[in-house]
Amino acid sequence: MAAYAVRAPDGVIAWYNSRAAELWGRVPAIDDTDERFCGAYKLYHADGTHMAHCDTPVALALETGASVHEQEVIIEKPDGSRVTVSVHIDPIRDRDGSIIGAVNFFHDITERKLAERANSLLVAIVGSSDDAIVSKNLDGIITSWNKGAERLFGYAAEEAVGKHVTLIIPAERQDEEARIIEHLKRGERVEHFETIRIAKSGRVIDVSLTVSPVRDGSGRIVGASKIAKDVDVVLVTMDKDGKIYLSVSDKNTPEKKEIIEAVNTAKNLGLTDAEKNNFIKEMPWILRDSTCSMPVI
Repeated sequence: MAAYAVRAPDGVIAWYNSRAAELWGRVPAIDDTDERFCGAYKLYHADGTHMAHCDTPVALALETGASVHEQEVIIEKPDGSRVTVSVHIDPIRDRDGSIIGAVNFFHDITERKLAERANSLLVAIVGSSDDAIVSKNLDGIITSWNKGAERLFGYAAEEAVGKHVTLIIPAERQDEEARIIEHLKRGERVEHFETIRIAKSGRVIDVSLTVSPVRDGSGRIVGASKIAKDVDVVLVTMDKDGKIYLSVSDKNTPEKKEIIEAVNTAKNLGLTDAEKNNFIKEMPWILRDSTCSMPVI
């Protein structure tokens, strides 16, 4: 734990330990009137805006007598590198209650902040993915459910989280889950496993699963992340001559039949290339309740 003390009322540094000097990246002189409130080269607020030394939490504690705990401060060292610290500051009082100084205990939380930012980015990526991404613990209980999963399986996150993953597994495929869990417990990844799942509406969905073990901070496997891709794909394209083409899977579904009929109708209308393009772009409206995806080229 880094620590230092300043005297009141001028805030001149009276003492500091080696850890404080390490985090500051410099060795300030004790009792130097140019070294006030903090020994850091430069300081910044948590949002990255500059913090003058006279506006530091230590200066505030000397002025008001109020303690400051768990406030984040960014320290810039003379070499330009930065660390984020959490400060715990208390005023020092004499027997009469007058403030005679302040002490600051602070520790490095840079790695924690980087992990939080990385986690926030990961959450944003997972949340915006078109693929169904689901996490579960080793008991098979769903712990997260992204928008892609909502679209593919029809269950809202609040309906799925906390339920067993067999919620979407057909009765005749229940043994698959036990086999997948065994692979995960051995630290093995399951890739491109083609199977079927059941949507909330009862529709059967052909999917390709990739399942990876999830580990905690100590490396212990605590669960799994699962990516499910719908493999019943309808592809609608138009070539350079304005001809519309359809590429479909072998599976017959009401949705596929509807798409084929709509495209055939458009082909017989004598549409211009621009009108055909607009038609293709509007096709997702037909698919709003479908499990199919439709790349547009």
